[in-house]
Amino acid sequence: MMKKLKAVAVVAVFALAMACGSPEEAATGDSLGVMTAASDRACFVSCNMAYNSCVAASPGSMGLCSIRQQLCYQDCGIDESMPPSSSVTFYAVGDGNGDDSSDFYRFTYSGGVISGFVKIGETGVVLNDLALDAYTSTFYAMGVNGSLYTLNASTGAATRRGYVGGFVNAIDFCGNVLYGWGGDTLYTLDAASGAVDVVIGSVGFSSSGDLACSLWGNLYGSGKSTSSSDALIKINKFSGQGTRIGNFGYSGVYGFEIDQSDKLFGAYATSHSIVLLSVNPNTGAATPVASYPTSAGMNGMATYNMAY
Repeated sequence: MMKKLKAVAVVAVFALAMACGSPEEAATGDSLGVMTAASDRACFVSCNMAYNSCVAASPGSMGLCSIRQQLCYQDCGIDESMPPSSSVTFYAVGDGNGDDSSDFYRFTYSGGVISGFVKIGETGVVLNDLALDAYTSTFYAMGVNGSLYTLNASTGAATRRGYVGGFVNAIDFCGNVLYGWGGDTLYTLDAASGAVDVVIGSVGFSSSGDLACSLWGNLYGSGKSTSSSDALIKINKFSGQGTRIGNFGYSGVYGFEIDQSDKLFGAYATSHSIVLLSVNPNTGAATPVASYPTSAGMNGMATYNMAY
């Protein structure tokens, strides 16, 4: 049996290596201009795609699939310590207070400072989260009315895709799969129609308001923990089961995202500003790193992240 497993692993590694190619054969750039070490990223994205295919084909072999994934990373010559981004551009939607229309805006964080704050436009509806499909550069937003929308990247105008069919206040993409979290339940959503595709399962924690996917395909969320603090929750994409990493130390963390260098950020709003947090992935502890004076509010946040 051991020899048979070993042979399977060798074949699997060969297949993954073929999928990845060498770093020199991988793409060296992208139209978004936001990736660093692009050849490495193209290779590990291929590894993650192969992992997802492996698990989908044989759900009971996640352990072997994970080993194959790690060996593929080694073949790429990379590890999980990707070079940090020098700056990060975030997109966000506000709470719609005052005019029943959430602002759609962007800002750049670099060196402890928020700059380049731009209101892109009014969405025309009140939204409670934002997600970005980095592969198509399409913004998706979840309405408080239970409908899924796409947002015009230039004007912010919302176009209704359809009714989700249940309460969801947190969405994000892992690869081309759109995940939704509402109450304590994790779903996959049809990005075209807005309808629930699959009810994955109970997270065990209620959503505070945002999901984020790491470059390595791990799903995290901002969940309700105590009356005074939200918490970092790691969520199993296949079962929905959540694990509390630790409290942020802040409540109302409705913005939560992972940047292109796999760094975790949270955000909350006061009546007169937005506050950006750096989140420790091992403890969940959040540290304020910058703020910006605005009454736009913070109901969801997104950035370019080629996660798979």
